[in-house]
Amino acid sequence: MLEINVPNINTKKIKEKIISEIESIQTQEKLYSEEHPLWITIQEQIKYFQGFIETAKSRAEIRNSWPNSLNKFPFTLLQPLAIIFFKILKLLFKDQREVNYNILKALEESVKLNQMFLEQIKAINLNSQEELNTVKFINLDLKNKINTLDNKYIDRINYLTQKQEDLFYKSIYFQGDLTQQKLLINLFLNQLLDSQNTEILNKPIKEFIERKNNYLDSFYLALENKFRGKREAIKEQQKKDYLSLLQGLNIDSVESQILDIGCGRGEWLEVLKELGYNAKGIDLNEVMVNECCGRNLDVINQDCLDYLKSLSVESLSLITGFHLIEHLPFNILWELLAQSLRVLKSGGLVIFETPNPDNVLVGSRNFYIDPTHRNPLPSAMVKFLVESIGFINVEIINLHPISDQKIEGGELADRFNEYFYCSQDYAVIGYKP
Repeated sequence: MLEINVPNINTKKIKEKIISEIESIQTQEKLYSEEHPLWITIQEQIKYFQGFIETAKSRAEIRNSWPNSLNKFPFTLLQPLAIIFFKILKLLFKDQREVNYNILKALEESVKLNQMFLEQIKAINLNSQEELNTVKFINLDLKNKINTLDNKYIDRINYLTQKQEDLFYKSIYFQGDLTQQKLLINLFLNQLLDSQNTEILNKPIKEFIERKNNYLDSFYLALENKFRGKREAIKEQQKKDYLSLLQGLNIDSVESQILDIGCGRGEWLEVLKELGYNAKGIDLNEVMVNECCGRNLDVINQDCLDYLKSLSVESLSLITGFHLIEHLPFNILWELLAQSLRVLKSGGLVIFETPNPDNVLVGSRNFYIDPTHRNPLPSAMVKFLVESIGFINVEIINLHPISDQKIEGGELADRFNEYFYCSQDYAVIGYKP
């Protein structure tokens, strides 16, 4: 099997980290801007302190004269006394004036120093902003390179995955084809060696030619593996779809007689075996029969009608067929249902699953992926057919709707959803009276 060796790079985490760093840089850029509220508040506070200092300086000076409001009679008569009063006042508060002056001077110098520090911080912030811008461009460049690398690895992984898948399906096809050719050659040689005369000699050659018509068996197995889905997924889906019907039959698992017609790769038989039921499969595809036998499943390579006709009346409890009836001509389908009714026990059940042509995508495209499909079978017609054969309590069970998001938009959208998003398959079930 092809192995893919790709370094384990978590590009998602790298992208998230880069985006986080860029957002952090953008936040810091806003912080360093002079228009940021923080810087505006600091400038206003400095102006506020400067105003306080100027007011304090003007109030700290001792007057040399009366206020202008007192320069009128009779206060002008006290002018000589006022001069003496102000001289005494200056002498008394000389030391206090020096203290006040020094304090105001210190405050003034402190404000100037803070302004100087603020300018230096702005200069540092400006340099930091330039450096951060450089880092931003580097990060953006790194992000672009990571995206390019990410896309490159994704494309490479997708390419290798597709190649691996193609090789896997081709190997299945070639393996099945080689197995089939080996069986035919061994059959021919063994019968040729056992032949005693010309008449008998012609018999293995004739049988060899007849069995050569099964040359498409390995191709059909590869087609199933490619488009049908993985075995485990199909088994889980079949359990979900049909386990309740199986349990509702109330049949003994050991004594049960169940026949799966067109068993293919044997997913349903494997489910029944795991649940303890006694089940047999039948298929015309030799390669698929060999694969089922390799899984220790009870499967025979025979025509289903021939086998049903060989069974006695009321010998089976359940007959199933998954994606079988769309392969059959109508007269064969009628005979299949009639023989199924004959060999079922009273209360026995038939289950036939088939693609649903009511889904436009299925009916117009997906149905024809399998070149052995004859024509889509509308559920209403199949239900009527099963009832006409003689089954009772016939029902149509719609299965596997498309899980994509449906569109919205009123009645037209509802009609669109009905035709494009409805069930991709349906099962018809019916009971023998």
